[in-house]
Amino acid sequence: MKAAFGAAITRRRLAELVGASPSTIKRWEGLGVIRPKFDVILGSTTAVFEPEDVAFAQRLIVLLRDKNGEITVQDAAAEVRGKGGGGRNERHTGDRERGTDASPSDTVTSP
Repeated sequence: MKAAFGAAITRRRLAELVGASPSTIKRWEGLGVIRPKFDVILGSTTAVFEPEDVAFAQRLIVLLRDKNGEITVQDAAAEVRGKGGGGRNERHTGDRERGTDASPSDTVTSP
């Protein structure tokens, strides 16, 4: 039974692979920066990501950390996509919210 979850790149697994928290991934989803597919696994609807989403999210987190407080999540995503790291997630919203979550290594703060 657990093998079904083990084979899928869930929100928690994506967060582990990227070095962020699941709440950061969920926030990115809310901003339209990354969009999972939803599959039913063991009777539960689960957010599932593709390998290209992992590559995109890894490049995104690196850029956000490098430009801490100097760039919005959406602008960072657009920059990553412009460098060929776009994966499946092409929606860009006008929301200018900054930040990722309360984890110090993930936080993007205003200058």
